[in-house]
Amino acid sequence: DRAFPIQQPNGEVRRIAGVAEDITDRRLAEEGLRLQGEIARNMEEGISFVRARDGVIVYANPKFERLFGYGPGELIGQPVELINARSVRSPENIAREIVSALKRGGNWNGEVHNRKKNGTEFWCHANVSTFDHPEYGPVWISVHTDITERKRAEKKLQEAEAKYRLLVERVP
Repeated sequence: DRAFPIQQPNGEVRRIAGVAEDITDRRLAEEGLRLQGEIARNMEEGISFVRARDGVIVYANPKFERLFGYGPGELIGQPVELINARSVRSPENIAREIVSALKRGGNWNGEVHNRKKNGTEFWCHANVSTFDHPEYGPVWISVHTDITERKRAEKKLQEAEAKYRLLVERVP
């Protein structure tokens, strides 16, 4: 609501005029955006937005920052390759493979070998999809879940199976 006085020539207030505007829809939209923001900040998964045109990280929720060992805002403006660990393929090749899949079908998911700020390597399962952001244009939304412990357990199981197989093959 807004109101203003209508005065007579002598300065005396003759009446008050007002305007009322229904802002229910705007308030509901603002509350929805606030709620979505809180959900993104408090999710158990790490979430980042990577600008599609140049591969630069434009958003990372607190979980994503902690997952990769960075402080608040440190990943913003960095190339996404920064967080990819070297494996059989280079981080740039891995990024190109993911980008190619995103351009073909709009999404990609799989396991990625990552690197924390301190150089520690770890594994994540990542779901990546394309979204047209109102400020950044097309962005890739990446949802990361740390699967390092699962990968270690799988490796131990494979080693145990190999030992068992070797033992069985050598026993007459």
